[in-house]
Amino acid sequence: MARFLSNDNNGVLALVSEEHAVLFDTAKRADGDPIKLGARIFTFCHQDRIDKHSELKHIVTGNLELMKKLLAMNGNEWSDQRPFGWGGYVPFSNNIEWEKQNGQPTKAAQDELRWRTTAQDVMDTFMA
Repeated sequence: MARFLSNDNNGVLALVSEEHAVLFDTAKRADGDPIKLGARIFTFCHQDRIDKHSELKHIVTGNLELMKKLLAMNGNEWSDQRPFGWGGYVPFSNNIEWEKQNGQPTKAAQDELRWRTTAQDVMDTFMA
């Protein structure tokens, strides 16, 4: 069982486990990168948004129905209280991932896309 914290912005809901939220605090204190420490933010949106922008299926973790199923596994819990270390960052909610310059993703887009999660990330976090 894991406890997840959430925040939403522009139709994207972000979940982070309390365990990963601690990694944000650790990275902040050490001027480090939470991704390199193993922190993952799982992002979800309505299916109609994914249908409208098919590229999103390769960027967000999934739709809201998948989120509900993952939270129902293993007695996982969900809270909207934000811990001070996480800050409630919501990747893919401001369309930064689409920015291009000369046909290539900008540095900001590349940084944003680092937050994509894999099936293995989902299994390790929600099914542990």
